Amino acid sequence: MISSSVQKKFPIQSRAVPLKSSKAADGSLAATMWLKAKAELLHPIHLDIAESDEAVTVRADVPGFSAKDLDIRLEPRRLAITGERETKEERKTEKKLYSERCVDQVFRVIDLPAEVNPEKATATLKDGILQLAMPKTAAARNIKAEAKAV
Repeated sequence: MISSSVQKKFPIQSRAVPLKSSKAADGSLAATMWLKAKAELLHPIHLDIAESDEAVTVRADVPGFSAKDLDIRLEPRRLAITGERETKEERKTEKKLYSERCVDQVFRVIDLPAEVNPEKATATLKDGILQLAMPKTAAARNIKAEAKAV
């Protein structure tokens, strides 16, 4: 379920997420609506996801966004990254004034390959790369047990 604050801030994306998971009788209507909503996204976040025995790591490309522009929501099995920034450009010539504003939005929700501990996760942002390190919960780790001869 998408929170109401995300729905207000990202109306296109909020409409798209339920469409992707909905099941139409033949799938064509839901698929068409999902693709249309997805096409309206200006900046999808590109990700690299890695999993080790101890943690899940996500590397997200968010060029031009600062830490204050991004909102990261982490649950044990799901990660949501949203962001919004406004850029302004203004040029003055003799009698003309040129002014342009642009709002860039990014949005990505992914299901994680293993259950992680949100309270121990760390996030760093450097040179447009958001790096998230999320330690797995004890239940998600592969623990090997050795049999002892009796």
